[in-house]
Amino acid sequence: MAGGTYEQLPYESNPISGSHPDQLGTMAYLNGLQPPRIEKARILELGCASGGNLLEVAESFPDATFVGIDQAANQVAEGNRTLAALGMKNVRLHAMSFADIPADFGEFDFIIAHGLYSWVSKELQQTLLEKCKRHLSQHGIAYVSYNTYPGWNLHGMTREIMLYGMTDAAAAEPTGRMAVGRGFLAGIAQATANDNTEHARVVRQECAIIKSAPDWYVGHDFLEEQLNPIYFHEFVALAAEHGLQYAGESSLKRGAYMVAERIKAQWPDLFVRDPIRFEQCVDFAFGRQFRRTLLCHAGMPVNLATDVTRLTQCHLSAGLKPVNPQQDLPRGAKVSFRADDGATFATDDAMIECALRTLAEAYPAAMSFDALWQEVCRRLALSPHAPDRSRLASTLSLLFQSDSVHAFRSPPRLVKTIGARPVASKLARWQAGNGRVIHNQRHKTVRTLGNFDRQLLALLDGSRDLAGLQSQLAAGSSPQMIRESLERLAANALLVG
Repeated sequence: MAGGTYEQLPYESNPISGSHPDQLGTMAYLNGLQPPRIEKARILELGCASGGNLLEVAESFPDATFVGIDQAANQVAEGNRTLAALGMKNVRLHAMSFADIPADFGEFDFIIAHGLYSWVSKELQQTLLEKCKRHLSQHGIAYVSYNTYPGWNLHGMTREIMLYGMTDAAAAEPTGRMAVGRGFLAGIAQATANDNTEHARVVRQECAIIKSAPDWYVGHDFLEEQLNPIYFHEFVALAAEHGLQYAGESSLKRGAYMVAERIKAQWPDLFVRDPIRFEQCVDFAFGRQFRRTLLCHAGMPVNLATDVTRLTQCHLSAGLKPVNPQQDLPRGAKVSFRADDGATFATDDAMIECALRTLAEAYPAAMSFDALWQEVCRRLALSPHAPDRSRLASTLSLLFQSDSVHAFRSPPRLVKTIGARPVASKLARWQAGNGRVIHNQRHKTVRTLGNFDRQLLALLDGSRDLAGLQSQLAAGSSPQMIRESLERLAANALLVG
């Protein structure tokens, strides 16, 4: 924060959506590249805080090597204490600036730089790209996130209002200055209360975001002294100057996909002729505020159109739930599915309906495409060699591009069926037992568990059956309570056995 530091206001260190190395590798693979598999990869994170983005991945892939660096020595020390408590040997955290990485630091198959590029000077932005180029293996993938225009103009206005309101609080400690800035923004928003202009609605919307966000997020994402958003096409050009090539995005957005389809309809050849210009047009129309961009070495054979054939070599998952799961409809009737964000997808194709129901039943676990196809054939009595296999792959590809189906080369280790002696990861058990935010096997935080769920989670080392678990829990717990809790843990991607 302006006048503050990461040590005064630590950034909460948790899994970062879209930065899991398998997701980076899967997206690059679907875009024509041959990135290393994560199982034995070397992963470097720049700006790792206390390592929260690495822990769950490192535990899941013990033969991979993870290195994190961060300039905040207190956060690195906290991360190293956690590693010691867990006995993890494949992660090393260093207190240093990425600018000081020596030339002989080695090569890495995946380099992650999240929440860093836009928050340093333009000179250090060049340094970051130089380090990515120097330390990226031949087929490696670098992930760089950054604030982007035109969407960030809205947040930029919010930043300027808060900084103006904080002028008289310059001598206060970071949270005190931030409270003054929040109060000033709230006052400006209140002054628009009776207005229905576009500007007034935006101010109120931005104020609502700031009001509900934690201090560490507002302080660093809005109020850091260095905040340098950039247009997508400018970022790609700067990366090219350092011998790096655009290889796609790590995360897909349904809204951006819809906009992209409309732009393809207006300018049918633009995506093929000039994919960078096409992506910039999408940002203009979508109002994108943030990108999670993948880079590879220049000259690699990138194909930004998702390869359907390669998708069939992946594992797939989908949380699309039937809107009316108990409704018994005749074959050919339209069935609607709803995603977690409320978006719906409807189909009257029995094969597509069957595939989505099968994926929903397996969720949060993933299925290989071949296993999914075999199950669809079994349920619908289709020939395994039917031409419908290609049609299923094409439809799932469209759902993947619209962020309704997820793909993995190395799927998360999960179970949907509760075993006789349930097992959760050592990391999740330790977090539950120590009052920490819990990280699940889908590289996300879980904040919805109650005290009973957390107490049970801490016990799931595979040594106890249902009766053994009940004997360790508070008086009054019943087998029914335990089963219901285990089902919640499984649904939250926390059971691995």
